[in-house]
Amino acid sequence: MKTPNVSTFSILKTLSFFALLLSACGIQAQVQVPQIYINREIQAPQNIKIELQQQRQFINNQKLPFAVGFTSVSGKQIQQITGERELSPQQLQAVNNYLRVKQFTIDPGVLACNAGMAAYDARSKGQVTPVRDQGGCGSCWAFGTLAAYETNYLKVNGGAANALNLSEQQILSCSGGGDCGGGMSNIVYQWWVDGNNSVVTEATYPYSSSATACQPKPATNYKAEAWGLADPAATYAGIASVAKIKEAICKYGSVASSVMVDGLFQNYVAGVFFGFASNYGAPSSNHVVQIIGWDDAKGAWLIKNSWGTDWGMAGLMWIKYNANNIGRRAVWVKAKAQLVLVNPGIVVNPGIAVNPGVIVAASDNWVNADPNTSSLTKINFLNAGANLNTWGKCSPQDCDWGKAKVDPLVGNPNYTHCAIYNQGFVLRTIYFKKVGTTMNVFMVSKFNDARGTQNSAMTFKKS
Repeated sequence: MKTPNVSTFSILKTLSFFALLLSACGIQAQVQVPQIYINREIQAPQNIKIELQQQRQFINNQKLPFAVGFTSVSGKQIQQITGERELSPQQLQAVNNYLRVKQFTIDPGVLACNAGMAAYDARSKGQVTPVRDQGGCGSCWAFGTLAAYETNYLKVNGGAANALNLSEQQILSCSGGGDCGGGMSNIVYQWWVDGNNSVVTEATYPYSSSATACQPKPATNYKAEAWGLADPAATYAGIASVAKIKEAICKYGSVASSVMVDGLFQNYVAGVFFGFASNYGAPSSNHVVQIIGWDDAKGAWLIKNSWGTDWGMAGLMWIKYNANNIGRRAVWVKAKAQLVLVNPGIVVNPGIAVNPGVIVAASDNWVNADPNTSSLTKINFLNAGANLNTWGKCSPQDCDWGKAKVDPLVGNPNYTHCAIYNQGFVLRTIYFKKVGTTMNVFMVSKFNDARGTQNSAMTFKKS
């Protein structure tokens, strides 16, 4: 299906704007348009009004279930508001070889959802940061990458989504991924993971909408330990399957994805978008967004864009699973777990003198609230919280890991107590914090084999 272009339609200049608007009701009229766009369009330039009317006629003729309006990016050149560059055949082969060799084996921790669910929205977990605005710089590759990282960081480490705002400018200026003329996300991931680089906050390195020279900044805890394709079978150039994208969202919180932006996409304000059918054989794309959920009833992904809140549904869009090559280069990223320890350089200090109190007032049992857990399943606190007994996931029944001493942590805002299990092949350190009727648990497992160190964040409920 071809996207309409202003030049492909005859312009009826003698008709008033309101007559044009009324003549193109149809499907458009069935989609609720936010009042902000109705108000904005009254003051829109005449060329924008004509373009919107032509697009509405196209939407009506094709019976498409979405609406267009005067957005924050209407009338701008597509390349100014997108920015994803295409890889050369040599670059693509190098990325595919890199991912094939790396094959990161990472424990994603507690699943955020079940891929079999009919609908899911990562905002329900408090793990989606506010919509950003890339302005007139073709830096979508920096914004999409960082949006996916912020969501996984919140999934791994907790915290308030509204309080987490990392620096796209540092990625734009320092990662080597590109500039305002466009860039490539894979370079950012490799800079972050292989280069052991970190990102500072927006307040430390504010966005300027220009690719200025890199300003060296002190290292932070905002590091990434792995990244990979949601669907390895698709390769880096292909479109991931719906099932694999859902699995990656549940494991890592969200995925960054490429998409092909056209004029209809640019002016989208509400409904379920469909510009053209995805080309699974030879897809192309020009923009990077974050996929944060899905709805099978709509047959659509929920995406977060980087054009501010005066585009789409306050910066979000529903887009059909098979539209505009969405799902191309669908990538997950894994943030490093951050633990504020009693003393830097040691895991725990069992002999610490200050005791913040026992973690529970009486002996009781707790169970992992995630039915899909693959690690710690049950905790039995003994002797009024001075000791514990834990169980891990095994088949056909749970394995008894035995008893351990519960030690307090002082000066740690994330966890109050910890316990250590040395099981020979693995050293496990389990951190706890009781919050109301739930227990936040974080486990660091250091294996003596190729698995290395794996981290799991979990939520337990009293049984």
